[in-house]
Amino acid sequence: MLTAKNTEPQQAVHYFMEGYYQEGTSRWSGQGAKKLGLSGAVDQQETFTNIVNGLSPDGSQHLAKRKLDSSQRRAATDLTFSAPKSVSLQALVGGDERLITAHQLAVQKTIKLIEERYSYTRVTTDAHRVATRTGNLVVAEFDHIETRELDPHLHTHAVVMNMTYLELGKRGELGQ
Repeated sequence: MLTAKNTEPQQAVHYFMEGYYQEGTSRWSGQGAKKLGLSGAVDQQETFTNIVNGLSPDGSQHLAKRKLDSSQRRAATDLTFSAPKSVSLQALVGGDERLITAHQLAVQKTIKLIEERYSYTRVTTDAHRVATRTGNLVVAEFDHIETRELDPHLHTHAVVMNMTYLELGKRGELGQ
């Protein structure tokens, strides 16, 4: 099952970097993340905080053309990929690692498909705004194995940042 929920910067930092969800494996994914030099585990709170606030990984520059304060900015969309309860039980209680691998592969392939087909930004010209396909996303993925009540629940949060790389010459480098 897939659910989606918009998140604000402070909410994302608290939930994924400070709250109970900081346990488990994580990784940066997407072509936009590669362009920003983000790879490996999402384990640096300062970097994650900068990205969800529309800044470069080191915080030295605004990546979006529009500068909004954190209370006005939609930082990301949390796409939560949840395995069925029977799969969670077999994988986590029964110890079938193949199911965990299959879940992660399904998430990876879905994020790639979303990136290829649905990553757009708005480009403002003198006349109007135009939706422009970018083909890249900045995604922070967090794998989890339980609910807040500690029930077995295999799921992955793919936090799709509200940014994408826009080629030079198209009014900026990163759009929002």
